[in-house]
Amino acid sequence: MRLPSIRHHVGFVIFACLTTGLALGLGLAFGQFAGTSEVAISVYLLLAFSVAWAAVAIISTRFTDQPQRWAAVPALLLALLAAILLVWPGIYTEPFIGWLWPIALLALLAWMVVQSRTYLHSPVRAWLLYPAVGVLSLVALGGACETVQESLNPLADQMPGERIDVGGYQMHLYCSGSGSPTVVLDAGLGGASLDWSLVQPSLAETSQVCSYDRAGMGWSDPGPQPRSPEQLAKELHVLLTNAGISPPYVLVGHSLAGKNVRMFAQEHPDEVVGMVLVDARSEYVDDRTSDTKERIERRAAHLQAWAYGVADRIGIARFAGASLLGTPPSMPGETRRTIALLTTASPGRNTAADEFMERSTSDEKLRAGPLLGNRPLIVLAASENWEGLAYWSEGQQAQAALSSAGRLIVVEDSSHYIHWDHPDEVIDAVQAVITMAPRGGADGR
Repeated sequence: MRLPSIRHHVGFVIFACLTTGLALGLGLAFGQFAGTSEVAISVYLLLAFSVAWAAVAIISTRFTDQPQRWAAVPALLLALLAAILLVWPGIYTEPFIGWLWPIALLALLAWMVVQSRTYLHSPVRAWLLYPAVGVLSLVALGGACETVQESLNPLADQMPGERIDVGGYQMHLYCSGSGSPTVVLDAGLGGASLDWSLVQPSLAETSQVCSYDRAGMGWSDPGPQPRSPEQLAKELHVLLTNAGISPPYVLVGHSLAGKNVRMFAQEHPDEVVGMVLVDARSEYVDDRTSDTKERIERRAAHLQAWAYGVADRIGIARFAGASLLGTPPSMPGETRRTIALLTTASPGRNTAADEFMERSTSDEKLRAGPLLGNRPLIVLAASENWEGLAYWSEGQQAQAALSSAGRLIVVEDSSHYIHWDHPDEVIDAVQAVITMAPRGGADGR
C-alpha cells in the first residue's frame, strides 16, 4: 500500500532526518551509552549522521517530488570512515591524515553544494545546508592551517631541558638552579612541566629544581599501562636515577600527582626529606565517592579527551590556546599556547584519560603504607575546593596528619590551581620545607 505523498515537504524531511541524526549521535556519544574511548565516540557520531543522510536519500526519493539520491554518497562515506576507525583506530595519529582530511572534506562539501543546487529547491538549502557547509568549511580550513603550523613550528623545538631514556622510552626532564635537596615538581592530571612556569624560576634561585613530564604527557613518550600512581612513581625514580639527579629530594605534587609523590616517598623513604601537596586528591575522598558519581566522572574524562581532540585537529588549541585551559594571564602567551597544544595532542589527552581511570588503584597500598614520620610536610588546600567539594577538607586534613610535622594551609581566593593563582604560596611552602628538612638525608621515619 502506497503511503500519502509529502511532495511539497522535502525541506521538512531533510530537517527532520538531520536533526534526528544529530540527536541520535549526541545521545549515543554523550548519553547513557557513551563511548569508552575517543574512537568510540567518533564512531557513534559518524554512524548517526550516516544513518541521517541515508534517511534523506531514501525518504525524499520515496515520498517527495524532489529525490535527493546524492545524499547516499555522504551516508556511505561516513559509514566507511566509521568502519576504518573501528579496524584501524590508530589512524587518528597518522601524520598523513592531517594533510588528507581537510582536502577531502572541502571536496565533499563543494560536491554537496553543487548537488543541492541542482536537485534541492527548498528554503532548507539556504537556512540549513549552506550554514552547515559553511561551518564545516571553516573546520576544514582550520585543520589545514593547524597541519601547516605543526610542520613549520614543531613543538619539539620548544622543549627546555632534555629527554632521558627510562627503559625503552624517553621522558622529559627540565632542571634548573643548584643546591640540595633537589625539589621535584609533579603536575596534576593532564598537566606537565610547563604548569610550574610561575614557580620553578623563583625556586631555582636557591635550589636545584626539576620539573618533568610523566610518560605520555608533554614532551615524554607514552609509557606502559596501567597508568597508576604506583607505576608513575616507579617511572619518576628511574628518570631521576638515569638523569643523575641524586637524592635527597623534596617532592611537590599537585592534585592527583599528590598520590604519585606519596607513593615515591613510600617506596624510597631514605631519599625523601620533605613534601608539599598542592590541593592534592586523597584516598579519603575516593572512598566516599559514590559509584554513580564515579561513572559520571569517568565518562566526562573520555568526553574531554574527545573534545580536546577536536580542538587539536581544527586549530582551536593553537589559536585560542592562551585562554582554552584557564592558564593565567601572568604566564607568557607562548607558554600558555604550548601548554594547550601539549595537553590536547593525542598522547596527552589519551594519557590523561588513562591516568584518571587508574587514579584509585594504588589507594590500598597508600592506606597500608607507613606514615611520613617527622618529615616536614605542608598541605596547601584551595579555598574553592575546601568550601565546595564534599569531603575535600577532611581529605586535606587527613593528608596533613601523615607527618607529625605536617601543616595545613588553606589558600584563600584560590582555585584548584594554587600554583597559578598564588604561586608565591607554593614557593614559600617549598622553601619552608627545605629549611625544615634534615641535612644529609631523610631521617624522619
